[in-house]
Amino acid sequence: MPVRIIAGEFRGRNINCPDGRDVRPTSSMARTAIFNVLQQGGACRRALDLYAGSGALGIEALSRGAESIVLVEKGSGPAGAIKDNLAALKISHRARLYSVDALEFLRSCGEQFDLILADPPYPERCLPDILNAVEQSKTLTDYGTLVIQHSLKEDSPESFGGLKRWKNKTYGKTQVSFYRYDGEE
Repeated sequence: MPVRIIAGEFRGRNINCPDGRDVRPTSSMARTAIFNVLQQGGACRRALDLYAGSGALGIEALSRGAESIVLVEKGSGPAGAIKDNLAALKISHRARLYSVDALEFLRSCGEQFDLILADPPYPERCLPDILNAVEQSKTLTDYGTLVIQHSLKEDSPESFGGLKRWKNKTYGKTQVSFYRYDGEE
């Protein structure tokens, strides 16, 4: 199933998304809204796409100006699709792909990112684990943004450690929570 890149350098280009239940790509409406919110936050140099699926969110970030992206996808089928999508767009040199568990990656990567995009599989309760892993590993820069998509059934805390939720949006059956370190407006 093809997914269209919405804006930027690769606007209108399609990427492939594996069929089946393993990958649930973010809708174009939600991707548009997420990146419209992110535009308010300034430039993003380094982005991280956790639970990357087809890579649509990470590739959208590159298309809209991120210098580099790290994509983390545990599933071998989706990881293969991401690799193919990066090659088709000729952007493999701007991306790194890791086929590991997202939370394990956060705990051990030792890097920092301006933007972290997390679209974990539902209906798992994911927010506390992701927030804790980001907070403990210090993978988000002081001025960065963490975006987590989650079920409507899962409430997002207003704050978690030093992270503060500054925006929360609902798109269909998906809720999107935006976090920054406390004191960042």
